[in-house]
Amino acid sequence: MLFGEVCKRLSEWGVQYEYRKSEKEIQVGDGICYGATSENPEAILGLSEVHVLVLDESGYLQENLYSWGCDRLRGRTVQTPKIRLFTSPDSFNPSHAWFLDLCAKHPEAIINASALDNIYTSAEFK
Repeated sequence: MLFGEVCKRLSEWGVQYEYRKSEKEIQVGDGICYGATSENPEAILGLSEVHVLVLDESGYLQENLYSWGCDRLRGRTVQTPKIRLFTSPDSFNPSHAWFLDLCAKHPEAIINASALDNIYTSAEFK
């Protein structure tokens, strides 16, 4: 899902890119956006280092995909690693426990997406 959005935005911005669907990657200049799925979390172990970890529907993914992805946020070229997790978690599902625990530990980092559409949300927040 995120790959489609990335390609859409790059096209809107006039950025040249190459999308290699079979390899699950998008290349922009020297940078590459890699993809993996929860069905095959070991695929992320093939990466030596990443700068940004983005997980879509992260509350539904296996915890080891998150853990292994975080482990790849290292190396001499990774100055400031970033993690972005998007989800709509079901708090009654025990498989989401790792994500809910992460939210409980970092409440300051949680943004309710509906706040971005709210007319009463300040411009500074948006």
